[in-house]
Amino acid sequence: MKVPLLHHPSHRVRMLTILFPLETANLLFHLSLLSILPALLGASFRKLEEKGIGPWIKPFNQISQTQTSIHVLATIALSWTNLAFAFSRSTSGLDNSDSAWILRRRGDDNKALFVLSNIFVTRKDVWVREAGLVSPTKKERKRSHAKALALAFAASLHGLTVTIHHGVSSVRNLTPDLPISPLSTLQLNQFDEIFDKLLAPTLPNLTRSPFVETSTIGWIIFASILRPRSPKDQFAVLEDIINPAILDTQLASARSTEHLDLVLATVFGRAFDPRKISGWGSEWVQSRLDRVLDLFVKCTPSSTFTFNEVSRQS
Repeated sequence: MKVPLLHHPSHRVRMLTILFPLETANLLFHLSLLSILPALLGASFRKLEEKGIGPWIKPFNQISQTQTSIHVLATIALSWTNLAFAFSRSTSGLDNSDSAWILRRRGDDNKALFVLSNIFVTRKDVWVREAGLVSPTKKERKRSHAKALALAFAASLHGLTVTIHHGVSSVRNLTPDLPISPLSTLQLNQFDEIFDKLLAPTLPNLTRSPFVETSTIGWIIFASILRPRSPKDQFAVLEDIINPAILDTQLASARSTEHLDLVLATVFGRAFDPRKISGWGSEWVQSRLDRVLDLFVKCTPSSTFTFNEVSRQS
């Protein structure tokens, strides 16, 4: 078995060739190693290669396109949260060293946010039940994959929300008695960006999914971001979205279906809880109510009423 070969010329981590064996346990072991990189490197992760993180993303795409194991597909989906963590932790290195790289704006260019949103936008078919899918095994694989990707989406949204509220640092000056500061114009605009590029294109695919767990996660996400901000939100940190079970290199020790099922259950059990997504705040919601209602209509399955009807009823 060949394992990822890493070396450090000029103190820069460079990933070379990763050859994946067919065994599920070995695939999970490699996924664990890959997932450690963004979690460990954090802000330095985007400098993994001279041309970016393509050599890191490529193995994930290759596995997801060629593998059918329920354990591997779900673990891949949940591993995307580590990428969201690394992106949210990185600073822009431009005008303000404390500003988040993923929220930077240079004209209309925001490659980091595009890469993250593209992960979910291009995988919208995961949340749709395939016609003629009658095999119980295939149904379970599809359901599990859809749930995992929905949880990864929730965690990514939370990471971006924490970054907008608190910046890239997890250091907090906890003063519960102080009132919550109003959102700045910059923060309101950043939430607009997340809404347009990530939430609006993806959330309807979750809420309208035929898979009950996926649909439920979608509605929990919607309710969470619309709630007012609360003092407990200041305890939220970016590390919340890292799934520690995926970082466990003991995944390779699984040698039976029962053991693999236990591994998958553990990975799901340690995933980020979408109910813990920090609220975007009443200031954003009230000032963007038309857009929120429009998204609500798009999220409603087989909706027979229009946005204007919703507005008249509200």
